[in-house]
Amino acid sequence: METTTVREHRYPAQALTRLTDEVDRLSSKIDRLSETMATKNDLARYAPRETVETRWAEFERRLGELHGQVEHHETQIATFLHEGFSREMRWDWRVIGALGCILSFIFGLLGTILSGTLVGIIVWNLTH
Repeated sequence: METTTVREHRYPAQALTRLTDEVDRLSSKIDRLSETMATKNDLARYAPRETVETRWAEFERRLGELHGQVEHHETQIATFLHEGFSREMRWDWRVIGALGCILSFIFGLLGTILSGTLVGIIVWNLTH
């Protein structure tokens, strides 16, 4: 199975939702398979030993495959979350930096206007 990263998806949230749904689907499949599969002793009462061993081996193989798929998707989800948070944090710091620059400019401009007005008032009072 290929591993996909968050950067490879145009809409990472949709990909993450799809992976989560797939994990849920596989988990319910594992639960259903486990519920319907009887124990070896129960099977032995109704079927020949070779049939029981064959069916049990098939059940264990299938269960192992499903668990492998779930683990793979859970790894992908963890990767998505890690990359998504990393990317979001970089974006947040860029936004904070831009807001800092804008606020700095606004307060600088406001300070210049206020100090200029204050100096103008003082000069006006001294000269008139």
